Amino acid sequence: MEIYAKQTKTLKTKTLHTKKTDILTLLGLPTMHGLLRQKRMRWVGHALRRADSDLSKVEVKKEMALSSKPWTKCLLRDMKELNIKSIKALEDISERRELFRKISTRTRYSSAY
Repeated sequence: MEIYAKQTKTLKTKTLHTKKTDILTLLGLPTMHGLLRQKRMRWVGHALRRADSDLSKVEVKKEMALSSKPWTKCLLRDMKELNIKSIKALEDISERRELFRKISTRTRYSSAY
């Protein structure tokens, strides 16, 4: 018992601290901000792919033009982060689902795309 006690006193352990972003990057997962952005962009893409006469598409485009609500401001900031210049460009990209999915799921810490 005494030998064990002496050994544990001499052993020094070093705790490794790893940032969440490093772990998420290693696993290929988005941050919480990235995940929320993906969900917002997914919903907007869904609304923009609807027919031009559809009320949800009309309302989304109107709100994006006004940018008066906090949700719309988040969406415009997301568009800026993803280098989407205008509402028309977002609408054009949303028509091409594979491209839209690739762009909207891009994470800040990932270099996969």
